[in-house]
Amino acid sequence: MTQARRCGVPVIYLSIVLLCIMGLFPSAASSQPVDSVTGYTGGLVSSAELSSAPLVPNAPRATAAAPLGQYGFESGTTEGWFPRGQDVTLAASTEAARSGNYSLKVTGRTASWNSPGLNVLGRIQPNGTYEIEGCMRLVAGQAVTQTRGIISMERTLLDGSKRWDWVAPSAPNGVTAAGWTCLKANYSFDTPVQALVLYAETQGDTAAFYLDDVSIRLVTPPPSGTVVEYNFEDGTTQGWAPRGPVTLAALTEAAHTGNYSLKTTGRTDPVSYTHL
Repeated sequence: MTQARRCGVPVIYLSIVLLCIMGLFPSAASSQPVDSVTGYTGGLVSSAELSSAPLVPNAPRATAAAPLGQYGFESGTTEGWFPRGQDVTLAASTEAARSGNYSLKVTGRTASWNSPGLNVLGRIQPNGTYEIEGCMRLVAGQAVTQTRGIISMERTLLDGSKRWDWVAPSAPNGVTAAGWTCLKANYSFDTPVQALVLYAETQGDTAAFYLDDVSIRLVTPPPSGTVVEYNFEDGTTQGWAPRGPVTLAALTEAAHTGNYSLKTTGRTDPVSYTHL
């Protein structure tokens, strides 16, 4: 890690972090907090790249049933979820919540695939099994009063072709405005990917809906020795999320390798940071 100063404000560039799912896993936060700073994170790679193992974007091993991601939107933000579709609007809303005070409200859909999406390339790996759960509810007062809700996955293979998987569909007309419908299933795949997006959609309509209490848990770990790399070269945060009033952006201002790094700004205290 190198540190520079501009006008008395420290700027931290995190250059290389080695990760390998061989039973090693970094702690969520350092025991020595740093001052509030702006920082860049880039070029996170595994030491396994020193061997002959192929470099495939994957995530560190976690213990069985350990949460790899939980999204209740209680921060009042979209918590890393992004709109899939030009006119889609996402907002943390207090209009309805399965737990807590917030859910993610999804409006402006003009096609059934329009949805909230989450980059999970850094967490869900080939040949592992994951339990994925999310709860959906229609917004009241619209023409569509019942629909099939679906938790889905979009996989982009190394050749650029795409695959779309239904992970956890509801029953036909299983999602309404009267209450929450929670969808849960185990998910796995076995082909290397260059992009992986979890999303929630409805079948055959453009109804507005709420999403809440999304969780991703490891059920069966993938084989040991799988490599993780976060280089942000796709121009996204690759599943990294803010903790506290922090803004994350993949930018070209500084990069250890390639063109991008993850820029972290808006930190107001030592426990404000980016996490995976």
